Amino acid sequence: GSMDTASEPNSQADDASPIVSDAVEGRLEIKSRGWTTGSVLSEKLSALVTWRYGAKPDLQAGLCIVTSHPCDVLCDNFEREPTLEVVFGRIVDARVQDYVNGKNPRVLHLAIRGGEHAGKTVELRAADRGDLPRKILATDDPVASVLSLREATAVTDWLGSRYMRSAFPDEFVSRLD
Repeated sequence: GSMDTASEPNSQADDASPIVSDAVEGRLEIKSRGWTTGSVLSEKLSALVTWRYGAKPDLQAGLCIVTSHPCDVLCDNFEREPTLEVVFGRIVDARVQDYVNGKNPRVLHLAIRGGEHAGKTVELRAADRGDLPRKILATDDPVASVLSLREATAVTDWLGSRYMRSAFPDEFVSRLD
């Protein structure tokens, strides 16, 4: 329908359009600002993250990186996807080979491709995750997109593999040691 229809009293569109408009406008604003997997939160947004139990982010020593799937970041339904996941990344001196390519289920090292830390290494720890209300992305721009598409995929694969990995009996593990 036209915009005039939505403003008519007692129309069904009048009841629904603020919700639809809010969701559509919110999604478009988030998309126009460039938010996606691998985007870095500003200092203002980083301060609003609700960190999970056991997380120990030192916001002065690293970055808060969006780890939610791009489709979840841009979903137009804020009730179905109310939050997005972020992980804190510490800037470290060098990449450790045991922590690249998802070899370790708890720690991941990645090369930073953009922003003020370009060319350095970021260390992600699975325990250092948090959540942020997704709508808030419409209020601020990402600082930088520090991960290439390949690296962003490595993060989501790494996090997902934590749920899909094999478990072995203690006796078997003790024999390996």
